[in-house]
Amino acid sequence: DKVISEFGKTAEASNALLVFNFLPVAWHYSADYSRSYHDKIRSGAACEKSALIKSIDKNVEGRYAFLDNLDIFYSHNESDAKIRNLYFADNFQSPKYYEGIWRGHFSKGGIEIVSQNLFKNIKFLQAI
Repeated sequence: DKVISEFGKTAEASNALLVFNFLPVAWHYSADYSRSYHDKIRSGAACEKSALIKSIDKNVEGRYAFLDNLDIFYSHNESDAKIRNLYFADNFQSPKYYEGIWRGHFSKGGIEIVSQNLFKNIKFLQAI
């Protein structure tokens, strides 16, 4: 709450639009790997977003936008495995009990899609 309150005060003093950008990680796209894990991480993300939005509503006086990028890659009609391969970078070799490479941060392609979405939404918000 304290951090969000400070963001709100700074945005209000600057007469700026505050934009919160919820970004997914590769494990949000794990239905092909483990449906149970996928459902749990999705449920956890919903809880995180709910708590964040409640804090924003309580602590931000001025205008703000909340951009949820969780399903942005599904708009390209790709499977979870393809989403991980196309939009997330190889960060490091995973522990032995997982297979292959753990993908965490966005790859260049992932950064491009998230950036385009952010730009599109900011342009839309400026128009209203």
